[in-house]
Amino acid sequence: MNDNTNKNNLDNPFKKMSIIRFWAISTLFYMFFPISMIVVFFTLGKIKTKQFLVALMNDFFQTILIFLLFICFFIWLIYYLISPFFT
Repeated sequence: MNDNTNKNNLDNPFKKMSIIRFWAISTLFYMFFPISMIVVFFTLGKIKTKQFLVALMNDFFQTILIFLLFICFFIWLIYYLISPFFT
């Protein structure tokens, strides 16, 4: 019972990291992926590895969302600026 409540009370330390430090760690993780996964698992443990992967996935999806919003805005801007020439 206590073990289950302790797992729920753990904060994700990777979400509190500075942006530069998290960028450096995630870049190294992606560059050496198969090896880095094993190293992270054995050095940080099961729970911290899961938290790290959740933080990486959140960062990845945020990046994709920002990129898609930028592309949509850029397409709209081109349409808005070019369309008057064809009317």
